[in-house]
Amino acid sequence: MKKKLLSGFLVFILLLAFLPAFVTAATIPIVNTNYDISAANDGDIIQCSGTVTLTGSKNVMIECSPGTHLTLDSVSIDLTSINACALSFSGSGNELTLTGINT
Repeated sequence: MKKKLLSGFLVFILLLAFLPAFVTAATIPIVNTNYDISAANDGDIIQCSGTVTLTGSKNVMIECSPGTHLTLDSVSIDLTSINACALSFSGSGNELTLTGINT
């Protein structure tokens, strides 16, 4: 009986090793400043408010609160692998300026 219990436990532990590791995305608040998104991790959420300029390349999501004046200066984001929206605005009074080559 002890051998069956130990065998079952070992099989359970081995199966856990094959489960994907889940990493939670960080939320990074950016207010009235410049920020290089290359400093973030893939999958992070950049929450912008005020007047913000973003630069760099990383697979992040950008969420802007009402009244945000956002400039994307040569930013590159590719979220096609997770079918997510790279840029979203909420509310009114938002402004988007594109500078350089953005993808």
